[in-house]
Amino acid sequence: MTDIVVKGRSLARLALRILITMAAGSALLLGGVANAASPVGVLTFDTLKAATVTALTVTPPGSFAVAAISMETLTATVSPPAAGSVQFMEDSTDIGAAVPVWGGVASTKTMFPTGTHLLKAVFNPADSMTFGPSTSNAVPYVVNAPIGQNATVTTLRVIQTPALPGIPVVLLANIAPLGAAGTIQFLDGTSALSAAVPATDGFALLIIRLPKGEHSLTAVFTPTNQGVFVPSASLPVVLTVAPPF
Repeated sequence: MTDIVVKGRSLARLALRILITMAAGSALLLGGVANAASPVGVLTFDTLKAATVTALTVTPPGSFAVAAISMETLTATVSPPAAGSVQFMEDSTDIGAAVPVWGGVASTKTMFPTGTHLLKAVFNPADSMTFGPSTSNAVPYVVNAPIGQNATVTTLRVIQTPALPGIPVVLLANIAPLGAAGTIQFLDGTSALSAAVPATDGFALLIIRLPKGEHSLTAVFTPTNQGVFVPSASLPVVLTVAPPF
């Protein structure tokens, strides 16, 4: 028996077997070799699978999703519309059971808790000899907390008191909880002392020279995502900048 293998760039192999029975005394020439016996030849070919592409969409948009209120819909679209199933996943964890694909579309509903979720859809074809599997791009999805759920506390510390004209004053704001991103507006009474300062790791800093006189200083925190965190303001700190003489 002689095997002739023709290799291609396919994802799997389709074997075509051709059985040839020769009469006694006849010869079969394969690859330039004559065989006196009655051999059987097997030809094996690789064939190309049809590649698939899976895309994932999530509704409602992340900016509108609120935990314990919104029902999220995950939809996978498979092209070409091959039969099979889609496993929806968050990171490496399955979201429910695999969902059949109908007309190139698979869909499921779920409710996510507050936070950021990294989602994907994995397509497994029913006919793995004809179609290849595919995985969607990872989709980050943010679910907001109900407004007012996560309160913040802003405190202000003033360094360099009592102060003198021309000597910088350090204003240091602290925002809790630590994960609350946003900006701090430093105020003297109702007047802004500068542009809003980004809060980094729960802190915002401003170094400024104040004129002589009495100042009522506060720090007002504005969260980046007010669906998750609530704005807050510090208690006022009274600072008197005395004249040099």
